[in-house]
Amino acid sequence: MRPKVIWFSVFVGAFFLLYIVFKITWQASGLTAVRLPTYAGNWYVGKKDRLIEDLDYCSSAAQPIVDHESGARLGADQQELDINQPVLAIIAPHAAYRYSAKVAGHSYAAVKQQKVQRIFLLGPCHQVRFHGAVLPVSRTFRTPLGDLPVDRSAIQALLQSPLFREDEAIQKFEHSLEMQLPFIQHTFGMDAGAGAIKIVPVLIGNLSAPAELDSIAKLLKKQLQRGDLVIVSSDFTHWGKYYHYQPFREDVKENIEKLDSRAFSYLAHLDLKGFRQFKEETADTICGFNPCCILLQMLPPNSRCTLLKYNTSQDVMGTRTRQSRERSISYMAIAFSGSSWAGRP
Repeated sequence: MRPKVIWFSVFVGAFFLLYIVFKITWQASGLTAVRLPTYAGNWYVGKKDRLIEDLDYCSSAAQPIVDHESGARLGADQQELDINQPVLAIIAPHAAYRYSAKVAGHSYAAVKQQKVQRIFLLGPCHQVRFHGAVLPVSRTFRTPLGDLPVDRSAIQALLQSPLFREDEAIQKFEHSLEMQLPFIQHTFGMDAGAGAIKIVPVLIGNLSAPAELDSIAKLLKKQLQRGDLVIVSSDFTHWGKYYHYQPFREDVKENIEKLDSRAFSYLAHLDLKGFRQFKEETADTICGFNPCCILLQMLPPNSRCTLLKYNTSQDVMGTRTRQSRERSISYMAIAFSGSSWAGRP
């Protein structure tokens, strides 16, 4: 065996060993009481006053809440929000705020007037591949705006299934859920006292069979009650060599919009089977595909879907640089309204 190969193998083994030691130490220590922000100061500003200013701007820019230009771009049959029915779930993007915060602002504007007691956060994991769903060990998630308490009773109930497990290291280094937290605090209040809104952060990994996805959806839905909100953190089409996805190289903007239009259509019709077939047919790089599938399984059959806002990273950054021309990520703000979660008190 060549010396370079030996040293590489040693390096990989040492790195893996350090990860295991870190994971065991982290989860066994008191440090897990609070999950500190990982992406503050990078993907979004880390200073409280400036972050509030940014979120204030996103909130004010999300008027009207339903952007009809977005509907026209995707050819969507766009419906207004029904003020007589609560929003049960939203889909919001999780890219760095400079790219996607204005879209996310529309998602949160749709629920700003609601009284929400608890939020189930569902997101994908970009950093580590794992099976099933991962929950936090932490009791609190912290942002520059303050602390959000975790509903540990819901966590313990979900852990009764082998499809769920705790892993603080995976939760710590994933951004998809963290990017939603400042929006949640800005929308529903930053008070961390007894009446504070609680969160149930769930990272969805690989699921080897549709039956496993269905089981996770049923277990989550069993926990839902009146006053709960589900937030799915997902971006949509990732196009470009960087993302290993270039099914077309001409008319890129138009073809990306066609993909996103089809994806939204299946979500709008609560068509889980069609959404899965679309993924198999196109291999569209929707990072939150599994969380979206779980949401479709959870929603009441009479739920109503509204496209609130749509754009892409190229809309934000333009195409002046080579990097911006060679890659694109799509962002959608979507709301699902209906009666209530299973009619539970």
